[in-house]
Amino acid sequence: MADTTVDQRWIDVGLTDVLKGTYVDFLQADLTGDDLYNVMFSQFAQAGVFAPAEYNGTDYFDGSTIWDLDIFSVVNQCQAAGFADENIVVDVLLTSEKTLKKVDASEYHSIQMLWRYLEVSRYYSNMDGLLRATFAYPNVNFRNVVAPSTDMPSSFYPLNLTSDEVDTIYNLGVTDGTASSTSTTAVEDLTHFFSLKKKNDKRLRGGVSYDTFMTMKQNGEIEAFNMHEDKMMQALFLQ
Repeated sequence: MADTTVDQRWIDVGLTDVLKGTYVDFLQADLTGDDLYNVMFSQFAQAGVFAPAEYNGTDYFDGSTIWDLDIFSVVNQCQAAGFADENIVVDVLLTSEKTLKKVDASEYHSIQMLWRYLEVSRYYSNMDGLLRATFAYPNVNFRNVVAPSTDMPSSFYPLNLTSDEVDTIYNLGVTDGTASSTSTTAVEDLTHFFSLKKKNDKRLRGGVSYDTFMTMKQNGEIEAFNMHEDKMMQALFLQ
């Protein structure tokens, strides 16, 4: 019997139209020549740090101004191409660690507090984006979630990284991506952890890490979880 499996992949870059206040998808077919250059340049226009990029008759900020983790556009493209949810496979790349680190901010100045705000905001935006997507698409195969296993090099001056720091980030991505593809950790475990944090579960208060959560779950201290049967998740995402 002939193999009828179809393997298609899409590149989708999201930007924020500053003037309209809308999220705009740029698909792979549109990313050529000057359009590719302008879209990628606009990706570096971070609100509050850089001026918006002028392109296509409007101004753009990075897409994370609206969606830090946009899974919906990717799944929608697959559905529009005729694929059933059961045949859609999604690998998610997070820009934040599984556990939000605790810091001593007693001597932070204004710039440090800004970066801490962005760090906290990105973490919960990632968390919420993953929860909403996995709730919205129960039949899609969320295969891997790749998250940084340690702090990535950063600078108080945006994008001001040395070549060694860029190499460190790249190598961390390779290491974490490889580990994720061979890990026994299920996506369901991470969404379970995030859902309890979303509900401010008292067992996770005080900065309980993902690894500690997994130990608690294996020891029977955390009950089994089905997102689509959870009353609070339904209240949050079925409004």
